[in-house]
Amino acid sequence: MAKLRLLGWKIYTLWCTSHCGIPGNARADMLAKLGTSLNTPCQYALTTKIWLQSQAQAQLLQRWKKELPLSHPSFTFPTHLCGADWTDTRALWRVFSNRSPSDPPPNKTAKPCPCGQDLHTSHHLLRNCTLLTQRRSLMKRSTSGDIQSLFFLTSPTNWGGLRHFL
Repeated sequence: MAKLRLLGWKIYTLWCTSHCGIPGNARADMLAKLGTSLNTPCQYALTTKIWLQSQAQAQLLQRWKKELPLSHPSFTFPTHLCGADWTDTRALWRVFSNRSPSDPPPNKTAKPCPCGQDLHTSHHLLRNCTLLTQRRSLMKRSTSGDIQSLFFLTSPTNWGGLRHFL
């Protein structure tokens, strides 16, 4: 208090007789006393960082399998992508997860592609969208392999063309 006074603060104290007459005070006191008398420990007392991470991971895998049942999620970085830079892996991730740059947030419904054939997904844009036929043919000139195959996506020689297309 002395330091605050030196800084120019004025300090006043006020004496209160008790907490009598304050609504809910008796109930709060009773609940606090009840909480101290319980013999069962809090079920969250042993929560650790590792446990929280494992729970988050389990929930993520559960949601992932629900949204993409044919996928095989993993938390280890694929060795065949070690030479890719972040822009290449970002483009590849969009295709593998069937997401496109124009996808809506998770809480909104996806809109149909302007071509009218399918939803606006990366698989559709990459392989089937009639509005991107010319762009797709340009991409095919700078890439090699079957666009429908997994090899096409994982071949380092195709990453630049694929990233540019996406």
